[in-house]
Amino acid sequence: MKKIQSMVHNIFISTGFGTMIFVTMLILDNGLNETLKSVLIWVVASCLYGLTFEIMRVRALRSRIKFPLHIALCFLITVAARVTYSYITKGYVDLISTVIITIPIFAAVYIALYFFMKFTGSIEAYR
Repeated sequence: MKKIQSMVHNIFISTGFGTMIFVTMLILDNGLNETLKSVLIWVVASCLYGLTFEIMRVRALRSRIKFPLHIALCFLITVAARVTYSYITKGYVDLISTVIITIPIFAAVYIALYFFMKFTGSIEAYR
């Protein structure tokens, strides 16, 4: 099991580094067009998602609070990224519609993430 965890961890890390390098190269080669603006928004959001995992390491917080706080922060980051994208592409933001569309997608991803972490034992590591 540790080998699979290590392999999955390495895939995610290398995907993150590769994305950062590739997006930077695309911006340098092609300029900051509409597609790259959206990619850049999500790269920044992904970095912020990664930072929210540091909540799991804060000893001053109770274990029962850490995961819900992490989820809430990630939801706020997701909504902020979608609002930013909407404003850049359309020039306006429909916040209610954005939140309503985001909730089920976000919930599905977090349910899948929860079971993945439970299966690989990652949840136990943060307790």
